[in-house]
Amino acid sequence: NDIRRFTDAVDVVLADPGIDQLAVLMASLSGEPAAACCEALVKTMRARGKPVLVGWSARRNRAQEAYRILEEAGVPIFPSPVRLAKAAAVSCRFAEDRVGMKCRGWPDEAWRNDELVPTPGRPLNEQQSKALVASWGIPVTRDVVAGDPGGAMRLVHGLRFPVVAKVLAADLPHKSDAGGVRLGIPDAHTLERELVAMLAQVRRLAPAARIEGVLVSEMVEDGLETILGVVHDPTFGPTVAFGLGGTLAEVLRDVTYRVAPVDRHEALEMIGELRARHVFEGARGKPALDKDALADAIAAVSRGAWEARASVVEVEINPLIVMPAGRGVIAADALVLPVRSGNAQSPDTRGPG
Repeated sequence: NDIRRFTDAVDVVLADPGIDQLAVLMASLSGEPAAACCEALVKTMRARGKPVLVGWSARRNRAQEAYRILEEAGVPIFPSPVRLAKAAAVSCRFAEDRVGMKCRGWPDEAWRNDELVPTPGRPLNEQQSKALVASWGIPVTRDVVAGDPGGAMRLVHGLRFPVVAKVLAADLPHKSDAGGVRLGIPDAHTLERELVAMLAQVRRLAPAARIEGVLVSEMVEDGLETILGVVHDPTFGPTVAFGLGGTLAEVLRDVTYRVAPVDRHEALEMIGELRARHVFEGARGKPALDKDALADAIAAVSRGAWEARASVVEVEINPLIVMPAGRGVIAADALVLPVRSGNAQSPDTRGPG
């Protein structure tokens, strides 16, 4: 009944340094009293520079002027107390995340290796993609690369069997779809036969693919396959995705997301959000996995992709194999996609946060 007292009360609350936002429940207030309250809210909000949210069940046709005042000032209106409280909570978490990002204290040294970052329109093959993620601090498998099966056979003597054989082709990102992957090869004799058969199958199923050679990698057998990727979203910029990986990644869809870059703390939160989070603690007699090394890898890839955001639109490590505690992680495959030729993205000048 006394708008001055209401205005004073709002001002006292927003002036308190311990209060960051104000939620006002206006119930079913309508007509001129509603307009007067809204004018007071907007005036004080602008003077104090703190956000105000309104919970209000009045119909618009009973308070048209009050609705106009709030909407022109950008004050959100929620029809129920529950939705009002949820919105206030989301606003709070958003503010905390922004503060956390600004306080991360990223190292000053460059994470990028400009010689490895792709130029627009030139896709990277698996060897080049692994070299880039390795420059970000991600351990990768021990590989041998050769132009043909014969060359590979001369180089594999230092590798530990069983091994994995893959076709090397930058324009064939999903090699297994074209028969370009062979797993669990037990010895050199079998390897030679599998390489010849693999190349023949790829040429038959993907005749347009430009085959650059073959890649032979030591097989990692005692870890959990996860997928770690970054996609340059047109709205949010580089966005990190993490979940269970391998061939079932698209089937299981157990994935969590964050806007890049993330730090170790946020990476651990991402791991804990998966439905399968308990497998990282050890399940059915299996040892606990190296969550700390995994969190460091998530943070490193997010940072690397952020630094290379003007050149790289997508990074995918699948699988990123998480070893038992104390043994780290290993990237068994990687795919890096550059911006299109003639359509290079301008670097986002915002710093982390």
